[in-house]
Amino acid sequence: MHSAANRYGQGSTGRREEAGVTTSGLRGRWRHFLVPAIALGLAVLVSWVLFVGVTWRGPVRVVAAESREPDRLMLIVNSCQANPELSLLRESGQEVQVEVIATKTFRLRGGGNDCQDLVEVQLQEPLGDRTVVDLHSGEAVNVSKIEAPSE
Repeated sequence: MHSAANRYGQGSTGRREEAGVTTSGLRGRWRHFLVPAIALGLAVLVSWVLFVGVTWRGPVRVVAAESREPDRLMLIVNSCQANPELSLLRESGQEVQVEVIATKTFRLRGGGNDCQDLVEVQLQEPLGDRTVVDLHSGEAVNVSKIEAPSE
């Protein structure tokens, strides 16, 4: 009498055989290709981040500002030639809210934001006693008044 296991193509080894190919043999073949493929993919990804870096546009912190004219500000950001630009300007009677975006680069080797850029802002009204607030950090920005040279 045949057991139920033998009727369905299983022998004493517990492997199912169809057309001379065992399922455990397929799993073994996938492992031989899958592990090196994953390792190669990770090596390419790490190399890309290490040497090229990953870039995106996003908000950057305004570290200081200069008031050169009553209605004009120069915002100072740590973006290092990353094409910063004003993305948001809100003016009220008490404060001027600003947000600056720039290209950010994550790189494992060298580079970074080790220099500063200026972003010019034209205000609707003179700054006066209003506080400048960086919306990215939520903090007030120190504003230095730069006097125009007398002629």
